[in-house]
Amino acid sequence: MINPDTLVDSVRDKLRLIASLVALVGNTNRINSYADGDSSMLRSIFTMVKPSILVAWRGMEPGDADAVIQYRQQISIFVRTDTGQRFGAYMDSIINGIPPAASRAPFSNPDDVNSSFDMIGIPLCARVTDENSVDYLEIQITYGQKIEQ
Repeated sequence: MINPDTLVDSVRDKLRLIASLVALVGNTNRINSYADGDSSMLRSIFTMVKPSILVAWRGMEPGDADAVIQYRQQISIFVRTDTGQRFGAYMDSIINGIPPAASRAPFSNPDDVNSSFDMIGIPLCARVTDENSVDYLEIQITYGQKIEQ
């Protein structure tokens, strides 16, 4: 099994290359990956600076019986918007954004994120309300970890 932090960092690095997304958050330092042990993930989401993005590993489950996919890794991208910003612009930039020197958007073309993983299905997007009744966006992506040859 590949360390899931490798996938989380790959997703974070791809997001930092999407110019329209960086423009929404202000700079690449506002696109981060969650580090276990910093605090709870919920606390980290709750205390995110606005606007910013946090990429986190959510869990893993066994792959398919046909042994093409060894594990399914679940990743979430959490988005806190600034006052007056709408979630739609972030969703469009994340899902359809194309980094420089790329011909395709990495989250609609899974091989572009990390060659050891394939995206399974399409990203799920949901509005979530925190403990202070403030909304944030969660984009859930499942990746299948390929069998190592």
